[in-house]
Amino acid sequence: MDISHFTGDVEDNCLTDDDGYGHYIYADNCNLYVNKEECADLHKLANYGFHRLEEFIELMSNEKYYLIGVFWYNK
Repeated sequence: MDISHFTGDVEDNCLTDDDGYGHYIYADNCNLYVNKEECADLHKLANYGFHRLEEFIELMSNEKYYLIGVFWYNK
């Protein structure tokens, strides 16, 4: 799911830690990358919320990879 829709679902309480878990999806110029070492932190994302989403994306991105979404796995 793209990061903006995922953030909306977190803010609307459609997704919680009890529902499952996820991994962030990053992109560079040509490829996608999933960081399997870091699970998506719903509490951290909820603290930033949709209105501060760009700030969250900048925090989670680096000069090579840009945060674009989340792979979510339901329990």
